[in-house]
Amino acid sequence: MINTEKTTSAGFPEPEENKLSTEEMLHKIIDKTGVTKEQAAEALEKNNGDLLDAMIYVERTYGKASQAAQNVQQAQPVQTEQTAQSAQTAQAQQQAYTASQTYAAPENGAKAATEDFTNAAKKAGNFLIDNSLVIYHKCREVVELPMIVALAILILLFQISIPAAIVAMFFDVSYQFRGPQLGRGKFNFVLDAVYGMVRKLKASIMNAQ
Repeated sequence: MINTEKTTSAGFPEPEENKLSTEEMLHKIIDKTGVTKEQAAEALEKNNGDLLDAMIYVERTYGKASQAAQNVQQAQPVQTEQTAQSAQTAQAQQQAYTASQTYAAPENGAKAATEDFTNAAKKAGNFLIDNSLVIYHKCREVVELPMIVALAILILLFQISIPAAIVAMFFDVSYQFRGPQLGRGKFNFVLDAVYGMVRKLKASIMNAQ
């Protein structure tokens, strides 16, 4: 039991009106020092209910821990505010990044389309320059036309160029493609097949006469 009875300097009990209840002393100790109710009760019990001695005991025993607890409590609002500010900053940065990506999307699409068109044009130009049509007469090379020239003649003189090329085959004129794309066997195989058909037709006509 905690003895809360105090005595005067003469050893007589203090008047009842000067006494504090145990609960009141506990509240005073807690308010002044910041300790828990259990720690305050322990201090009163160990100091025979003397409020002053109990507070001195608390300061000696729990002073550092109590101060540390108060420091933590004081730091928590600051940390909470800093965390909120950091969250707001991160959210603002994310919104700015999203907006920049949304704005940049059409530009990126137009840039990609331009690059695709440029690459296609380069490939077409290389095809027309790197490949050619070679004209032979009796297996001797007569002329080599770049594909861009051969296509221009074919397009501009379509009604004349095709019949003229076929008629020329009756006079031992043949054609071959040359180049990395058209110089492969399958393209020249078609020209050789047409030339062979024309020669057979010519031989048939000659025999018939």
